[in-house]
Amino acid sequence: MQRLPNGVSLNALRAFECVARHESVKAAAVELSVTAGAVSHQLKQLEEALGVMLFHRRNNAIELTDDGRSFSRELSPAIESMVAATRALPGTPTKSRCGSRPRLPCAG
Repeated sequence: MQRLPNGVSLNALRAFECVARHESVKAAAVELSVTAGAVSHQLKQLEEALGVMLFHRRNNAIELTDDGRSFSRELSPAIESMVAATRALPGTPTKSRCGSRPRLPCAG
């Protein structure tokens, strides 16, 4: 299995995808069952690891940069593929207790 570059974690990618989809740190935090601060921390670590600013932050709003939009278009299908593979396993619930996505295994 290939390792992600620069120490990028799957949790950070999951947080990014969720924030990009919701355009909200708070909504992403609810879906991921973590605090908004934890999501913000993951985003900051991801941006630092990649050396790219993925979001514009303004007061209580967050908006994807052009790089963030491009990254989201590439990453979202991969996340969807992992969700579909997880759902396809026998006995896997079709919904998480919090929303539309089952919880994905955490990267170790």
